[in-house]
Amino acid sequence: MKIHRVSPASSDTPERGETANPFKRTSAFFKAMIIWAIAWLPIVLSLLAVIQGVNHYHYPIFDPVWIAATMVSLLPSMAVLTLSKTKLKFRNKLRHILLVCCVLSIPISFITSLGIVSKSETTDFRNYRELDADCLANRDKVFQELFPVWPHYFETAKQADGGYETVYLEAEYYYQYRSYWDYTYDICAQWPLDETEYHKEVARATDLLHNAAETSGGQFVEMKKGSYQCLILYSGDEPFTPATDSYDYILFAHDNERKVVRYICCCSLENGADQPYYLSLDW
Repeated sequence: MKIHRVSPASSDTPERGETANPFKRTSAFFKAMIIWAIAWLPIVLSLLAVIQGVNHYHYPIFDPVWIAATMVSLLPSMAVLTLSKTKLKFRNKLRHILLVCCVLSIPISFITSLGIVSKSETTDFRNYRELDADCLANRDKVFQELFPVWPHYFETAKQADGGYETVYLEAEYYYQYRSYWDYTYDICAQWPLDETEYHKEVARATDLLHNAAETSGGQFVEMKKGSYQCLILYSGDEPFTPATDSYDYILFAHDNERKVVRYICCCSLENGADQPYYLSLDW
């Protein structure tokens, strides 16, 4: 009797390794996807927060302190992504530790990245009265009437040869707006005027603020500060004192000697967390 032997190579029965491989491959794939998601999630969320801040503010300002804090919080993610391309004996154990750090860094990196674009700020006169869309000064009647539509920061002077030259005056402009839980904004502009225009502008601004004080019911005060005579319509703490509560100041100041006029609007709902910009000015 002849016995036919079947070689293992020709057997129709699959080996254990062959049935296990699809499951191992699937498991490895999902494991790699989870690691990839954990490593990239802090970076993606931070990037989205920065983009949101840049889109939110008209003149975005980047804060280097928060940039540094965000970069530190993203170190675990960068380490995991770098570690995947290295060959170390303890790589798996180190990667597990770093993945835990990545999970913990997700809320931290998102919060720190929100502070990267901290506010909107400009000192360029070409941006005069061009405010952020959410800034309430856009809808403030007194601000709109007090601040002249056309800033007087340059003059066209005739030269000896008959030509004309643009002369920029000693004028200043500052605007900043920020909004976290509440909002804060400061708007300040000043420039010199010739004597005739100076007296016209002082009369106009004085009538405007007196009328606004009567109709709005806000507090109004006239006071001398340094070389400036100030007319102030306000709510909150008294003018030229540190703010301890939310505040709103509309201020017109004029210097009779230099014939300089100064327009100021400072408003905050952050309950004394900041100070109005006009306190930092030279009076």
